Parts: sequence; structure tokens; C-alpha cells
Amino acid sequence: MHWYDPEAGKVEEVGTPSTDEEALGMLSGYPGSGRLVERYVVLREEGLGVKQALAFVVHRLRMFRPRHPNLGRTREPRRFS
Repeated sequence: MHWYDPEAGKVEEVGTPSTDEEALGMLSGYPGSGRLVERYVVLREEGLGVKQALAFVVHRLRMFRPRHPNLGRTREPRRFS
């Protein structure tokens, strides 16, 4: 599966986790991972599969941590005097 590694900040190809322990291991280990783990647990309790819950959590992370932070921002006008 394609995996966005939040620690490295890049997408890589990894094996799909088959257990909650493997998925939680992928999510933990960097600042802010506690919220991701909590969200993953809630999604699993709601009935999502391991891969579905993991994909949803990481997709949400990427939405709030864009690769191009200045995209869509206008530049300050340059003043020539």
C-alpha cells in the first residue's frame, strides 16, 4: 500500500498491516501521533477494517499537513520607490 510516513514527510510503498498492532506501530513514534492513534482506535471500534481505518487517518493527516504550504497564498505587493 502507499503509505505517507509522517515522520519522514514522504510517500513510500509498504506492506499492508494485517493487525491492529502493526497499524498502531506505523502510526506511532513522532510528535502528535497520539491523536492519530486515538482516531484509529475510534474508527476500528466503529467497524472499519485495519487498512480502511489506517488509510482514513493518514489521508486526514495529509489534508492538514500540505506539501506546498504557500499554495494559494498571494504574495505581498512589491513596492518600488
